[in-house]
Amino acid sequence: MSELIDLIKHEHEHLTRFFADLNARFYDAEKGKITNEFLEVAREELELGVDELLHHFDQEEAVLFSEIVKRFPP
Repeated sequence: MSELIDLIKHEHEHLTRFFADLNARFYDAEKGKITNEFLEVAREELELGVDELLHHFDQEEAVLFSEIVKRFPP
């Protein structure tokens, strides 16, 4: 179970950093730094963010939630 918790913790830390970095870039854009290049990079990063979240949710369903059901059957 410790390995599972470490994996989930790592995933959450990764996603937190990813979206914090993305948030910082959007904050800079609010200060008037919006360019076509910024918009293209932002689109790519948002697409990557969606992929990262979907992968994370899939992992939770496949690994975490199934382990919880095994340990604590309904």
